Amino acid sequence: MPVRAVIVAAAAAFVISLFGTPMAIRFFTALKAGQPIRSLGLASNEGKKGTPAMGGVVFIVATLCAYVTGHVALTTLPEAR
Repeated sequence: MPVRAVIVAAAAAFVISLFGTPMAIRFFTALKAGQPIRSLGLASNEGKKGTPAMGGVVFIVATLCAYVTGHVALTTLPEAR
């Protein structure tokens, strides 16, 4: 039944996103992949200086891992009666 595979994939994506985001922030901060701030902008934007620009990397990785997990669950779990 494919519904179980979707539930397993959604749970996997949630867990990977939940725990992967803080790790990605530390990783991208260490790489100094910070958000560039223009000097002509607002003074309130200075607080954003050095914020990692992740661009959804964690969500893309979580989606790919969830797809693989859902596929494995679909092929290995016994069918419900």
